[in-house]
Amino acid sequence: MPSLDNYLIACGSSQNITHHGRTFLPDSQHPSVRSDYEHSDSLSNSSISVSPIYQSARTFTASASYNFDVNHKGWHFIRLYFHPLSERLASVSFSVVTETHVLLDSFRFNTSDNKSYSSFREYAIYVNTNLLILTFVPSSDSDIAFVNAIEVLSVPDEVFSFNHTLSFPMFKDVSLETMYRLNMGGPSFVPCQNDTLFRVWEEDDKYLKHNPSALNLSVNPHSAKAFQKNMSSASNLTWVFPVNPKFKYILRIHFCDMISKSRNSLFFNVYVNSDLVMKNLNLSAFTHDVGVPYVIDCVTNITSEDSDTLLSVTAEASGFDHQSLKATLNGLEIMKMRNAMRSLDELSSHDNNITPKKSALKIPKVAIILLSSCMAAASLFVGAFYYCRCLRAGSSKSNNGNVRLRIFTFQEIQEATNNFDERYHIGNGGFGKVFMGHLKDGTKVAIKRANPQSNQGIAEFQNEIKFLSKLRHQNLVSLLGYCYEDKQMALVYAYMAGGSLNSHLHGENVVVPLTWKQRLEICIGAARGLHYLHTGASQSIIHRDVKSANILLDENFVAKVSDFGISRNGPSSDKSHVSTIVKGSFGYLDPEYFRTQHLTEKSDVFSFGMVLLEVLCGRPALNCSLPDEEKNLASWALSKVENDESSLQEIIEPSLIGKANHESLKVVWELANMCLERRINRPTMGYIMLCLQDALYLHLSTENEA
Repeated sequence: MPSLDNYLIACGSSQNITHHGRTFLPDSQHPSVRSDYEHSDSLSNSSISVSPIYQSARTFTASASYNFDVNHKGWHFIRLYFHPLSERLASVSFSVVTETHVLLDSFRFNTSDNKSYSSFREYAIYVNTNLLILTFVPSSDSDIAFVNAIEVLSVPDEVFSFNHTLSFPMFKDVSLETMYRLNMGGPSFVPCQNDTLFRVWEEDDKYLKHNPSALNLSVNPHSAKAFQKNMSSASNLTWVFPVNPKFKYILRIHFCDMISKSRNSLFFNVYVNSDLVMKNLNLSAFTHDVGVPYVIDCVTNITSEDSDTLLSVTAEASGFDHQSLKATLNGLEIMKMRNAMRSLDELSSHDNNITPKKSALKIPKVAIILLSSCMAAASLFVGAFYYCRCLRAGSSKSNNGNVRLRIFTFQEIQEATNNFDERYHIGNGGFGKVFMGHLKDGTKVAIKRANPQSNQGIAEFQNEIKFLSKLRHQNLVSLLGYCYEDKQMALVYAYMAGGSLNSHLHGENVVVPLTWKQRLEICIGAARGLHYLHTGASQSIIHRDVKSANILLDENFVAKVSDFGISRNGPSSDKSHVSTIVKGSFGYLDPEYFRTQHLTEKSDVFSFGMVLLEVLCGRPALNCSLPDEEKNLASWALSKVENDESSLQEIIEPSLIGKANHESLKVVWELANMCLERRINRPTMGYIMLCLQDALYLHLSTENEA
């Protein structure tokens, strides 16, 4: 696929340079690239034994920029080439930044053999303006910045949409750096001209832990369903990579089952470090054939106190595969995600790399108004007050990534609800009563009002604004605004005409039960929203109160996760959990969280497993009116189906019998079981989405046959 933006720049060169079959133009002659530097020099050395792309360079004694006109807003690859052409350049230190992100921070070559050492860096940045500015900043007055070559290429949106697996919404404020890109079991080097995006793939041998049973396999590209794939195959394959533990990483794992002769004959597990991310993975369940490429993505934290640590990826044959006992992997990409300070290199912030002393550009600083104000708060009351002031001050701005919220007066809230008429009362929550209302422009809304006689709702009020002012996703409820006036607190949401999932499963006025297709679509939407919370930001968000009552439905029955009153930011990159007092709803609480007070994203996964059981069985998570052995849904269902999946029909809701595909029901039952296992064995929300989508496919295929 041709790139809409395709800049190939040979910096400091006086002539065109051919590199891997592509022509790089001199930076001084490129018609669409403008340079912003006053003090620079070109340097060349054709006697060194490296590619011509590294035989010239542009050097800068002060901050200098390249300005690239952007014809197509969206994801772009930025590729930088460095080779010190002299001993002086081998010892310099410098940084490289865009207008919003740090790519390199005080970069320095750490080798004495500067004649043969080269560095190639690849980044993925989302550009939403018509101009990309790339700035090189010497670390001190005595240092020099330099670059040998630059590539800026448009990337098709689907490459970084992750929609086919993780459904990032996406994450357009996130920058990525490619750390590893491996062609498993293939040739030692896959040249970039063999890739439509000119990516370089290296061999995996130096990362693969020794395993005498590991085999390298390859196929004729014309025999594969899509394109040539190579693979490593054995019963247990592990690759190990040095990484920086201060960052999160996206792992893109490429599969293509070239081993099996028929579907459903290869099952294996995939681990990232000790975390099981794919259990009994059956590729044909997703590809519906063998020999079809498939990609799975996951986001991982690395937890270590060391400055350097290891990340491992393991493919291990599972007990389901009695015939071949094999596991396979075809390709792997590991991409570092920028940290909270918008940097891909250590902990220095963007602003620290652009100082007034050196900057030739006026680059806007990253706003942190909300954080500063919240830190200044001396109490929950004061915190809420300052937080609202910050939102009010920033409500006219959209470039800080926050959702625009409207500030309502208490009089407007009263008018919208007819002074909190009980006929408008539609529900109750931990924060207070919920009323339906109409704004003056006719917009139908739901309004949560805190009890003005109690201070208990202040923390929840602040929490809802804190999270929902920064989040926007089709599967999260929309916060339109809030009121904080004379101790009156109210939150204004988009009205959800479909009510809650809980009301459709257990409500007193249910006339027509949800179909299996509706239930699956609702669960997929809720899983997508939770997955976004866990992975769609630089620091994960743990909902902490996942339950069917907090999954709301709009008029089209699209699921919206709601109620962020007790949500928490997940653990930082150097921690495995958040230590906090236990909060949540009985019947949905993760027992490991309850016992240890250690909160992780997997606590939401447990709660979601309970929701899946409710959807299957049509029973609430807890029902004290039932006999003791049936009060707890999980223990009742598990005991009924223990060691005998034929008993599944005994626990599912009667309205589903004969109308839901049995294999589809079985997938959801097994998925719910996985969610309720020990924390280490629970799947990610991304994996849950995959399985639910497969369950929907199985059910729809039956409907189509009928």
